[in-house]
Amino acid sequence: MAGTGKSTIARTISQELADKNKLGASFFFKRGEGDRGRAAFFFPTIAAQIARQLPSLAPFVRNEVEADPSINHKALNDQFDSLIVKPIQQLPRPSQRQTLAIVVDALDECDHLDDVKRIIHLLSQVKSFSRISLKAFVTSRPELPIQLGFHDIAGEYTDLVLQEIPKPIIKNDMTVFLEHELANIRLDYNKARPNRPLPPSWPEPEQIQRLVEMAVPLFIFAATVCRFIKDRRLGGPRDQLERILERQGDRKSKLDATYLPVTDRLLAGLNESQIKEVVGRFKKLLALLLSSIALYHHVRSLSSWISR
Repeated sequence: MAGTGKSTIARTISQELADKNKLGASFFFKRGEGDRGRAAFFFPTIAAQIARQLPSLAPFVRNEVEADPSINHKALNDQFDSLIVKPIQQLPRPSQRQTLAIVVDALDECDHLDDVKRIIHLLSQVKSFSRISLKAFVTSRPELPIQLGFHDIAGEYTDLVLQEIPKPIIKNDMTVFLEHELANIRLDYNKARPNRPLPPSWPEPEQIQRLVEMAVPLFIFAATVCRFIKDRRLGGPRDQLERILERQGDRKSKLDATYLPVTDRLLAGLNESQIKEVVGRFKKLLALLLSSIALYHHVRSLSSWISR
């Protein structure tokens, strides 16, 4: 499910591993964003980052690239063998294996889902290295290619389905998140407005719990709400929080509850003709955006059909 916090978890784990000097590499897939969506750049990126973490590995990776400058355009199997396996095999055998982690976020965002199964299969092989202990942490939506890829390596991994985490645990985590974020918002606001500070009791525990009830199970809702409350261009934190909570009783989606206060605020103070003008501009912009998206997908589909 989108918005449950997979990418936030991946970023947090990456940072914690980096702080402990145990992050070997990380790759955050994003479909449609150039190299971030292409599997061809996955193993070269991973190899480069591990080489920076392990300087003794760098010469062996460099030798492989110099021996085959076109390795970035080779099949994933060839890249994995040349840039990961061979260099690691050339490392001197240590008295104690160092453990490093590879963090991969949003694997389902890989542009070509056919590559997903291959990446999963190849990552499952890193545990067999004798010179270094590599572990992979992967986040993804449960798309069919993802499920098939992990099915092929059954018994080689441990999974955690965020949607199956008990609701009390999610509520507790979200409470901690909101308390932390809103406390920081209060501190920042009070530094900027010492003459009109928010009281230490802001926000009230009851207000936080109402936000939690509105947000569960979507962490993206909680994060977006915090950004809205923090944005001083739209008003003070106290008023912003109240606007969000006013939407709690509405029988609308979480998306409505998040963004309607923003649009309401933007339209506040405008007369009827001004509102019509703003809405008209928005509709034109939205139509242009949707047309661009439709054209983009049409071109991609046509390109795929031609290349068959």
